[in-house]
This record gives sequence, structure tokens and C-alpha cells, in this order.
Amino acid sequence: MDEKELNKLLNELSQKLKDIGIPISTSIYGIKINKRAKARVGACKINKERGKIEFLIEISSMVLHCKKEEIETIIIHELLHTCKGCFNHGKKWKEYCSTVKDQLGYEITSTINYEKLGLEKGRTKKGTVYVVSCSGCGQEYTRKRICPLVRNPENYKCGKCGKRLFFKGKINI
Repeated sequence: MDEKELNKLLNELSQKLKDIGIPISTSIYGIKINKRAKARVGACKINKERGKIEFLIEISSMVLHCKKEEIETIIIHELLHTCKGCFNHGKKWKEYCSTVKDQLGYEITSTINYEKLGLEKGRTKKGTVYVVSCSGCGQEYTRKRICPLVRNPENYKCGKCGKRLFFKGKINI
């Protein structure tokens, strides 16, 4: 499935939601395939410029091989976030999910079952963890990225005992 097909599907699903009385935004400017997303299958991005609110729906490329119904469920999940007061998974968003299930038969949840989609859960990319330790009490601080703490741990003190920190090493996971 490509972006053109996804945008067509987005328009069809938007109309279905409007037909059952779900007040999705009229300012959705499309759907985009995200090739980098590995920890999520979809996202609803909001853009607030000059007092105008617009939404962009993103779908991870890793779900494009899934069944059409599963992709539709992901798109509907994100479309519900465009409703006023539903940018989270709160009470109102859950009420709309219930309406969608009753009226259209889609089971929308706040989390996705990666195994059901045939995907490896969460981040598939392994990386390095940097470890900084306290010279006094041995408290360890880990970071996934090189940051000032990792570069210059001697400039920092332990939050537990106040002693100086030092770079202990890196661990490949």
C-alpha cells in the first residue's frame, strides 16, 4: 500500500466516522508513511500555526504488509485523536472508540498487539547504553545517547551522595 492508497482510505474512513456522528477535524491534511518509526504503528501530529490547527496522520512502514482491516483500525485510532478533546486516550476518546465498535465493528484500543500484526514488539534496533557511575556510593546513571553527562561526567555530582561522577563504560545491547 502506498501513500496515495492510504490517503484514499483515510478519506473513506473519515466519511464513515462523520456518518456515525463522530466529530473528527476538517483540518486533516493527509496521511504519510513514516519509514523510521519502529516503536509505534501510527501517530497523529498536530500543527498549530497562525491560530490554525491542522493534523497529519503518520503510519509506520512496518505495518504496510498487514491486512487492510488492521491498517484501517490504526487509521481510525489516529483519526479519533483529531476530535476536540481527544488528543490523548482519555474518557471522551474511549467513548468514541466504543461508538466505532458498536456502529462500524472496529475494535479500537489505546495500545496495539504487535504479535497479532506479525511484528516484533517495540524497537527492533539494538544500540549502546552509556554508563556513568558515582565514585562514592556506586549509583549508576545510564544514557542511550552521548550527552554532556557522558562526555564530561566529572562536571556532575551524584544525586544521592553528592560525590563526583566518572564514565564507567558502554554496553552494547
